[in-house]
Amino acid sequence: MNNLDIKSILLLDDDPDLAFTMKALLESRNFVVTAVSNGAEGLREILAFEFDAIICDLMMPTMPGDMFYLAVQRSRPHLCKRIIFITGHAQNPKVDAFLKTVDGIALFKPVHTEELISALSLILKRQDEQ
Repeated sequence: MNNLDIKSILLLDDDPDLAFTMKALLESRNFVVTAVSNGAEGLREILAFEFDAIICDLMMPTMPGDMFYLAVQRSRPHLCKRIIFITGHAQNPKVDAFLKTVDGIALFKPVHTEELISALSLILKRQDEQ
């Protein structure tokens, strides 16, 4: 991977340990990662910068993932196709209902490295095809 291939990722997760681990993992794979702890901070980032992919926890304080998605849909709709949702609430009816309404990728915690890299590859491949 050369410098022209470096991709930027916005990571939204309120669990500092998980966010640190995912950020380190992604940076070891040559991604540039901006980590924030809630959707409000994430929204500020997407309004200021263009990200190649967004990894978004669904359950966060201040602005949860579903509200972040709706805000992205209104402000930067082309980024909606770049979001990978992660959640530890696989059996939560609200989470299930939301995920059924969006055409996105959802990963369930604990997220395995191969799963995450595969989902990112899919998101990035879709962009290259556009």
